[in-house]
Amino acid sequence: MAIVVRKIAEDDTLSEVWRSDDLDFPIKIVVPGQCIPVDYKFQPYQKYSVTIYTIVPPNQVETKRFWRARFELQNLKA
Repeated sequence: MAIVVRKIAEDDTLSEVWRSDDLDFPIKIVVPGQCIPVDYKFQPYQKYSVTIYTIVPPNQVETKRFWRARFELQNLKA
């Protein structure tokens, strides 16, 4: 599994700011409603895109399996 966080610029271009792809242990069990830890300091009012690939590398399979979401953090809690 790989998790990729990208920052979305005002012109809608994406730039990768964080990635996790643990190929030594490629299985990760995620329970619905559980948070997936991301070791990145998000900035308030910045738009981001997060993509989770279940097959790594994603460009070497016929059927790519991924989830993508865009979000903007407005209220950061310490």
